Amino acid sequence: MGYDHAFHQTPDGGFIICGIRDQNILLIRTDIKGDTVWEKILGAGYGNAVDITPDDGFIIAAEKNLKSVLIKTDSLGTIQWSKTFSFPNTLGPGSYSTPTNLICSYDGNFYMTGHCHEDSITTMFQDSYLLKTSFLGDSLWTKIYLSTPPFVSEINSLAQLPDNGFILAGVCWHGQFSITSYYGLLIRTNSMGEQLWKKLTYDSTSQFNSVISNSSGDFFITGGNYNEINFQESGILEHFKMNGDSSWIRHYKTTNNYLNSVSSCSDGGFIMCGYDYDNFGIFLVKTDSTGSANPYGIEEQKYPDGISVFPNPTSGLISIKSEFKIDSYELFSVTGISILKEGILNDRHLFTMDLGGIPSSIYFLKVFSEKGVIVKKIIRR
Repeated sequence: MGYDHAFHQTPDGGFIICGIRDQNILLIRTDIKGDTVWEKILGAGYGNAVDITPDDGFIIAAEKNLKSVLIKTDSLGTIQWSKTFSFPNTLGPGSYSTPTNLICSYDGNFYMTGHCHEDSITTMFQDSYLLKTSFLGDSLWTKIYLSTPPFVSEINSLAQLPDNGFILAGVCWHGQFSITSYYGLLIRTNSMGEQLWKKLTYDSTSQFNSVISNSSGDFFITGGNYNEINFQESGILEHFKMNGDSSWIRHYKTTNNYLNSVSSCSDGGFIMCGYDYDNFGIFLVKTDSTGSANPYGIEEQKYPDGISVFPNPTSGLISIKSEFKIDSYELFSVTGISILKEGILNDRHLFTMDLGGIPSSIYFLKVFSEKGVIVKKIIRR
């Protein structure tokens, strides 16, 4: 039995998968139907990421003996070389490193992200890194992104943008184990890995796990969003512009789940994979180009959430009543276009909206509150 951590579609329509089996690095090649063509054990360790190389081989990011390792194989999974990397030690002699993601770049070089960390009984100390190597695995440069105490940051994924810079996506949280607030983390760099900007999401219960970009420089991120009202997590797909501004977000709430990886599809949509807590298995989502996995694109919460909307359907005026303070709200069309947006400056639990000036249709109201993000479906007659 094994566990997969990452996968890529191969040029023949099959897949290359890396993971772990019995504390060994596992590499599996499948055909287009998912049937195993071959599998290889690449030694002791944990396989965390894989990509396809220009010579039809594979590059794997792994953790061995608490160090970050790159392993290059040929098209049959035979190891050609393996390199172990050390990083500037900002955390003391007990620190160790873990790779989280890698890509084979346009120029044939490799870029690997990860973190170097040290744990005490009550506190974690951690910095993140971006490493560039040549096609032969020789280190060209390393950039370290320091955490800001008491918070800890972790880069989970990276994507290269059209200007050859990078977007790094991950999570930031409080270093004390007793405090459980999580923020989605974005870092934008130039082609040399130098930080241009850094952003944290508004939500204290979210994290970003995987990122991909398109030809215009926009990027798409999957992850998880934890709802503190019903203690459930939902997978998310969020679209960002190149400057880091969010364009739209989709929540996939059919189960208590999170999404760990995302890939683009030939039809312009997305395929995402994660874990289903309720059914103890893989959670797979296929969407169109707007992230819609159902006819309305954004899914409404079906559990009690402390917010009521009335009258609904409405012909114009609508009231929103909340059991807790609302910070702001945004109304979206079924295609994910923002219709209106407003911040609530006072400590208000009840407000009204006038929808008389918009066409009759189905809309989704995203409410940002002290309890998290809640989505309500509104029918405008």
